[in-house]
Amino acid sequence: MASGHSMEHESIGAARMARGTGLAMVLVLSAGAGGASAETAYCYQFRSITNNSAVDSATGQHQLRMFVSPAGQTATGSNLVDFRFENIGPDPCAITDIYFYDGWLLGIWQIDSSAGVTFDDNAKPEWLAGYRGGDPSQVFSNLFSADSNSAVQLNGVNPGEWLNIRFELKGPATIANVISDLAKPPRDFYRLVVGLHVQGFADGGSESFVHDQAGAVVVPVPPAIWGGVGLMGVLGLGQGIRWLRGREI
Repeated sequence: MASGHSMEHESIGAARMARGTGLAMVLVLSAGAGGASAETAYCYQFRSITNNSAVDSATGQHQLRMFVSPAGQTATGSNLVDFRFENIGPDPCAITDIYFYDGWLLGIWQIDSSAGVTFDDNAKPEWLAGYRGGDPSQVFSNLFSADSNSAVQLNGVNPGEWLNIRFELKGPATIANVISDLAKPPRDFYRLVVGLHVQGFADGGSESFVHDQAGAVVVPVPPAIWGGVGLMGVLGLGQGIRWLRGREI
């Protein structure tokens, strides 16, 4: 696992896994302090699939969020989508591994984060703990993943921190395809499932989560909160971008 500095390589391939039902809300985000333009982000919560501790599961479900939004295009015209993960706190826990199963994702384009968070692609272990074993009949066509560098808990997404993973999409796919796939049932061939492994709870335990799906609510976000800085508030600039599939566009 490497990291902190820029790097490039081809997309991560490989295969298998799914499940999810849940809760999403749509946020209207001001693209700049002037509020001249707006984007739509879809906010998802997570549900525990391991339930090693009822308290830890509830903590993760309460304070972990994923925001999915369009992120422009590559030089060749492929659409880009951001998956931003936030730990809103206040209880101790850290996102240390993130997994993406199937959908229209072609490859990880870049990874960005707040100070104190350091991630790289190709998580170890390869599979989300507690997920594949729960349904060994599942077959997956693509798996992408990322995990925090050593020391994993310290470099994970702790309370008040965020991580953004930008993906290039396949062919003509758009943000609409991604949102549709996130809402599909587990056994649908084209579904997209996002899973988290979370460590460092107050009791020292760990849990696995997958995103919840479902209906949407439009919520206005003050311009001061957006503007490339953060959805939780002004947390400071990212510690640095790791370019994985290409250069800055």
